[in-house]
Amino acid sequence: MVSYDAQPTQQADNSFIILVFSLAGWALLEAWAIIVGASWYAHALNALPGSILTVLALPRTAAGTPGKAGEAKPASRGLAWALLPVLFLFLLGALLGILFLTGALVLFGLLAACLCFAPWPRLAFTRDHVFLCSATALSGLFLPIALAYPDVNVMLFPLGCWVFWICACCALLVRADKRRRAERRAKAGRDDVATQPAAAKS
Repeated sequence: MVSYDAQPTQQADNSFIILVFSLAGWALLEAWAIIVGASWYAHALNALPGSILTVLALPRTAAGTPGKAGEAKPASRGLAWALLPVLFLFLLGALLGILFLTGALVLFGLLAACLCFAPWPRLAFTRDHVFLCSATALSGLFLPIALAYPDVNVMLFPLGCWVFWICACCALLVRADKRRRAERRAKAGRDDVATQPAAAKS
């Protein structure tokens, strides 16, 4: 039997991409503040929205924890199969980093916006391993930026930060909407299950 209580937050959890955008924007803004020699007050101001978005991005349930007792675990498909989503997320982050470096902010913003609406909750790897996936995508994002650091236009950092944070806010709204819809469907399912015995008796 399907457990409706466990479905809403699990099926509507896109915490991975929200966490990536929140931390990426925060890191870019901090890097810009360090480069321009900003005061500690500026760093504190940067930390305020960055920390709020990061906390909001955290999943409600612990990622990567074992399932409920009695749940069947899928058989291992080998190391190469397990590394495939990791490689995909790393390359996706690297693509974002390359677009950022080229100054193609329109393409950069469009790709980031599209990622807000990607079906991350349907992918078990990104849903169950939020922190590992976030670290992988962030590594791919900042690797090309770190390699090309001396030649990077300083003003790209705050612009990239705001692109990431706006997308993080959009992804938060998408998650809230999906969770609300999932909870409504779960409630409707529980009501249907509760009315079935009464209908059978009548």
